[in-house]
Amino acid sequence: MKFLIRDDDTCAFTRVEDLEKCYASIRPHIPVGLSVTPFRIPGKIGSFSRPGQPSAPTPLGDNGELVSFLKEGIRAGHFSIALHGYSHVVTNRNGIAGFEPWNKYHVGREYYYGTDLVEKTRSGRKYLSELLQCRIDTFVPPGNAISEEGMSALIDQKLNLIGSKGLGFRALFRKKPYPSSYPYADFFGNIRRHGLAVRKEYPYVADFKSYKEVAYYTLAPHSTISSLKGRIDYVHSVDGVFILSTHYHEFGERTASGELIADGLRELLEYANRKSNVSFISYDTLWGGK
Repeated sequence: MKFLIRDDDTCAFTRVEDLEKCYASIRPHIPVGLSVTPFRIPGKIGSFSRPGQPSAPTPLGDNGELVSFLKEGIRAGHFSIALHGYSHVVTNRNGIAGFEPWNKYHVGREYYYGTDLVEKTRSGRKYLSELLQCRIDTFVPPGNAISEEGMSALIDQKLNLIGSKGLGFRALFRKKPYPSSYPYADFFGNIRRHGLAVRKEYPYVADFKSYKEVAYYTLAPHSTISSLKGRIDYVHSVDGVFILSTHYHEFGERTASGELIADGLRELLEYANRKSNVSFISYDTLWGGK
């Protein structure tokens, strides 16, 4: 089984000490995949909230201490980088909040409700890869939501997707864009076997030729550790890929089963590490697997 930690929301407002507090104890041994927003706009709801209307985009490069920390971690193999939207906020063509009233259904779903996504993806990826001096071939949608325009932007930039809704039995009813050249019968036969039969996410990287996609599992305040252990058991039993999605700024919050998220992460890593044939991977090695 391959195991990957996906941590979202690193941006210009992230403090080095926050990432250090979350990951210093595991970083020498287990890589962390950071989903990074290049030009963050703080909003009224969620992480990095600010009162009133959203401010201008703040480039990651404005936080020089963080950039140096990330570059050092990337060179050492401690961190790998995914593109996590452009600003993480829905804006119109003038860069102003595109929906009123400002609400939770729009604020974090830039790649579902937003515009100019092809250009934002191109420029955001270029900016991050040049600033951090690393290759970026992974995309994590803000708010875990992506439209057909968003998918077209990913394919245009040859990025792979950490799936917005996973690849379980629901994938049978998803709209395009699955490339028309893809052999549907083989893939959806596997989806039916792994998804409909056991009501689990598809446990491997799905190769759609023009892009690849993989499902994820969430460690957040609504999660329970026992449920995630059950998912680990299943993915391990089929030698699949287990991606654990979390947010460093939620580590002090508690799960639905009562554990601090920070403690829950350690418990899940120890649980997985006790199993045979488990490798902890980065974004950089994710897409070469099954």
